[in-house]
Amino acid sequence: MIGASLSLRTKERLLQVWLKDGRNERVRTNVSNKIRHFLALDPSNVTFYYKEHQKSIKVSYFEVQVTKV
Repeated sequence: MIGASLSLRTKERLLQVWLKDGRNERVRTNVSNKIRHFLALDPSNVTFYYKEHQKSIKVSYFEVQVTKV
């Protein structure tokens, strides 16, 4: 993990995490599991999505394809 930010919004909390190798599915899964564990998040109430950085900066927010982790 190389960076993180937290945005508290009216209807949601948005935690963004930057990974050195975000294309590695094993790394993404491991990081999401550790975040759930350390923050005591209920997996049935919290969904994590992966968004590739290079693709996200080329298109608008609503056009970005995300992968559920």
